[in-house]
Amino acid sequence: MTTTVALRGNTYAYLRGGGHLWVYLNWARGLQRSGCEVLWLEVVPGADDVTARNLRHLRTLLTDYGLGDSLVVATFSGAPLRGSGLPEEGVLDGVDLLLDLAYDTPEHLVRKCRRSALVDIDPGLTQCWWADGLVSPVDHDFYFTTGEGVGGRHSRVPDCGVEWVHVTPVVDTESWATSPLADDGAPFTTITHWEGDEWFCHGGASFDNSKRAGFAPYLELPARTAAPLELALPLESVYDGENLLAAGWRLRDSWEVARTPTAYQSYIRSSRGEFSCAKPSTVHLRNAWVSDRTLCYLSSGRPVIVQDTGPSSYLPEGEGFLRFRSPTEAARRLEAVITDYDRHSARARQLATEVFDAKKVLSSVLERTLS
Repeated sequence: MTTTVALRGNTYAYLRGGGHLWVYLNWARGLQRSGCEVLWLEVVPGADDVTARNLRHLRTLLTDYGLGDSLVVATFSGAPLRGSGLPEEGVLDGVDLLLDLAYDTPEHLVRKCRRSALVDIDPGLTQCWWADGLVSPVDHDFYFTTGEGVGGRHSRVPDCGVEWVHVTPVVDTESWATSPLADDGAPFTTITHWEGDEWFCHGGASFDNSKRAGFAPYLELPARTAAPLELALPLESVYDGENLLAAGWRLRDSWEVARTPTAYQSYIRSSRGEFSCAKPSTVHLRNAWVSDRTLCYLSSGRPVIVQDTGPSSYLPEGEGFLRFRSPTEAARRLEAVITDYDRHSARARQLATEVFDAKKVLSSVLERTLS
């Protein structure tokens, strides 16, 4: 008998970014490859023209990945959403499992499903938000976190009174098949937000938690390496772009290179690898966070050089996935990859298939939640 899983997405209002959609696509595709029937659940405030247009666009995007008929829409209040043309919350009755990748799913939707699992994809931040009353998830049967440093006696992250089970973030390695590097001069890239009013305040700590703040100690890095470095940023809101260019960074518009899931995938595959700093909160909380974007690079056979976010039992330190703690170490990691690129590329793909493959990871999640 086929297992039916409802995956709570959070994408209908954020469709300019193909990378954001891939967060959920990787989970949905992994569920499909595990033999599940997938319902892609979006919860909206109510009916208006913008919401209806976004839902139609989302359905078109999902159709390209065999998920167009999976889209289900519900409202936070439980009121019917007339005129959407999409299945509504009644189809959730008796669903085997809700995988909740959001933190505001209403209780009436959670209770429709036989079992439910909250999946924390913002490890450390989720727990701090919860402890500080910024989010209030309803009770679930299981709680999973993608942060290896969440939970345990020495964790800097509050447990919020629940048992967190670590699960790695996932990538659909079949959708993200490895591809040869077409240009030996291709840059190391990343796609990210930059500025904003993100501020981390918890446990007496308070600091700017933007990617701009995370990159600040590394702005002079291009002068310390022969590797070309490129940032894909929302240039319409970046006010220090001239300073970045003067420091040797290449810049691309993230709204252009990641405007659709396909464009996002093409940009990553055109890169030599990823170089990225983390948000300051992940370094502060030591949560062993790994970006879902980083996994897409790995699966494509692109080595990654990313900032250290805490001790890990499974992340390698020197092949395919290299972590740094200072500008000097970052420059050394980049040179190491350039010197032996083929070995690092092969190891990147191997790591994706052995550790982060969506089908493997989600098979274990299903076994734990449904047995």
